[in-house]
Amino acid sequence: GYVLNVNAPGQTAGAQAYEFDSWSDGGAAAHQITTGANATTYTAAFATATGGGGPSADARVLEASPGSNYGASTALVVEGGSDPDVWSYLRFETGDLDGSVTRATVRLYCYSGTNDGPAIYQSLNTTWSESGLTWTNRPARRPGAIDDRGAIPTGAWVEFDVTPRVVAEGTYTFVLVSFSTDAASFRSKEFGGGFAPRLVIETSGADTQAPTAPGGLSGVVPANQSLRVDLRWTAATDNIGVTGYEIFRDGNLLQTVGAVTSFSDAAVDAGETYEYRVRALDAANNRSANSNAATVVVPSEPPSGTTVNPDRDARVQEANPTTNYGASPVLKAEGGSDPDVESYLRFTVANPGGAVQNARLRLFVTDGSADAPALFTTSTAWTESGITWSTRPARSASPVADAGAIAAGSWVEYDVTSVVRGGGTYGFVLASGSADGANFSSRQGSNPPQLLLTVGSSLAAAAEPDPAPETAGTPVASPVASEPATETPDTEAPAPDAAPTEPAEPAPTDPAQPADLAPTGPAVPTVWQPFADGFETGDLTAWDESAGLGVGADATRGSLVAVASRTGAEGGTDATGAFARTDLAPAQTDLYTRLVVNRYDGGTQAVAILSLLTESGATAFTLAFGPDGELLLVDARGNVVTSWVKLDEPSWHELQLHLQTGAGLVELWVDGLLVHQAGANLGGLPLGGLILGDAAFQPGRAYTLAFDDIAVDI
Repeated sequence: GYVLNVNAPGQTAGAQAYEFDSWSDGGAAAHQITTGANATTYTAAFATATGGGGPSADARVLEASPGSNYGASTALVVEGGSDPDVWSYLRFETGDLDGSVTRATVRLYCYSGTNDGPAIYQSLNTTWSESGLTWTNRPARRPGAIDDRGAIPTGAWVEFDVTPRVVAEGTYTFVLVSFSTDAASFRSKEFGGGFAPRLVIETSGADTQAPTAPGGLSGVVPANQSLRVDLRWTAATDNIGVTGYEIFRDGNLLQTVGAVTSFSDAAVDAGETYEYRVRALDAANNRSANSNAATVVVPSEPPSGTTVNPDRDARVQEANPTTNYGASPVLKAEGGSDPDVESYLRFTVANPGGAVQNARLRLFVTDGSADAPALFTTSTAWTESGITWSTRPARSASPVADAGAIAAGSWVEYDVTSVVRGGGTYGFVLASGSADGANFSSRQGSNPPQLLLTVGSSLAAAAEPDPAPETAGTPVASPVASEPATETPDTEAPAPDAAPTEPAEPAPTDPAQPADLAPTGPAVPTVWQPFADGFETGDLTAWDESAGLGVGADATRGSLVAVASRTGAEGGTDATGAFARTDLAPAQTDLYTRLVVNRYDGGTQAVAILSLLTESGATAFTLAFGPDGELLLVDARGNVVTSWVKLDEPSWHELQLHLQTGAGLVELWVDGLLVHQAGANLGGLPLGGLILGDAAFQPGRAYTLAFDDIAVDI
């Protein structure tokens, strides 16, 4: 017999396209058959193509000829490796689709095979010209290949699955890229004869079923923002899938949003009453019935607030890594493939005299963008006249807030409530992943940045018990312990530097309800675990056990704080450290803990700051100061998971530790900056307690630590 290669490429009859469905022998569209002694008929079946079609444009681009255009060529070539690269671009228009997309593939006829086929990427640019495309002006591709292919034989059709990107009707650009020197060549649309590339789309068929109506619509005016209405509703359902919601205010369409269940209306007026309804959409534009109505009254009086301008701001430019722009009236953020530009801001907030209920960073836009930069946190240890791209401090791993399109001549706002909780110094970075940069007025410009604080009633008016006799009189600079009476704390701890010091953060009025604990990061606490202690009671009665830990006044903090002090005499007989312990009931598998700490005197050995315990009392993780004052995160086996730089001392620092024992996640924030986020084997064991301070006593060890505002959140 003979071995034959057979192929069943897509066919076109008039305006109708047909795609390969099956061979009678069950083979693929292109496969080999072996003839027998008797005549055998092989039949290929075709199905009507339900969507897609040939490309509206295709062309290859050559790195070796960066200014040349190959849009009229009959070949699409892909080659990479160490040689000058060759990429190929294709643009498809889906036309009208019946139903939702269930599968989408790009089909290409290969007339010169390869041992290592290309990968296919998407580009968000759909406006490039076939007759003008070159290597120099080629659109950027999105990170991450959609599909990849290995060996491709000559004379065969190859398919790339692009279903993750083709989700609805529209125009799509794809890029073929190879990292192999073994080039592959495909027919372009100019070759014709049934060998042109095709986008084949399979759909679920016409969808005429509308989604169910959203339920439970409610609207509230947040206590921290009088000119905003927050809407929430229960998700609708659909036989295919809900794609979005239409939001109506007073009978008029206000906004169309994606498949979300909340929306904030910031275009409201004080003293007005509004009625809202919501209805669901699916991909076929079927609309549900309206939800219930939600009526909201916007208060007439706005809450009291404070405006703070930055004391430092400057942009840094990757293209000029050693140049300082601190005196410029322009802040800028730009990313993409060009050299990046980022902008740094620092705000110093005095004691606002009450609880910060809402904090927003406002910037005046002087040059708009279709994709505004994101806002990150960073260190405050930089100077306006000295910061450059080369010396800029690192930014947090995740943004605090982000924004979409912004227009020149307008203000853009970033919600930073999760970071700014009271008095202190705060650092932020504007950084963008888009080549469409945005410019803002700096503090040297005509419209300087603003930090707007909405402040509630003063916490200073909250009743506090009289301090213990030992703390009566004028507070001193270093903490002086008032408990326990059996131990004399070390009063020789060095006084903090006179300037600059962080202003005092107001203590919570209710020990069971701490101030906002939401950390900078992807997860936000929603339910308070009923434990917090700002030590304003003057004792440690909130704890289940304590030893060697006292409560005293601290002038730099402006409040009572807990003090752990050890003199470390050699041969000492004290069998305990300086600590307080509490049980958490019920035990938790997802736990945030926050505290503020000051290392007045750390000695020369490691000292524990905070330990989280399993339900059985075993240590799960410990935060500690190392021998040189560096911050350590230590696991249950005593291994140092991460080591952070030495913190300024004596100075107050906020630490946040998040453990998810089931998911095995550990996160650590230092002064609002996410410094560690990684998986860990925590065995799913619930956390049942915590220890503040160091429960171990080692003769010869001397230290003085002070703690304030510890709070636990689930």
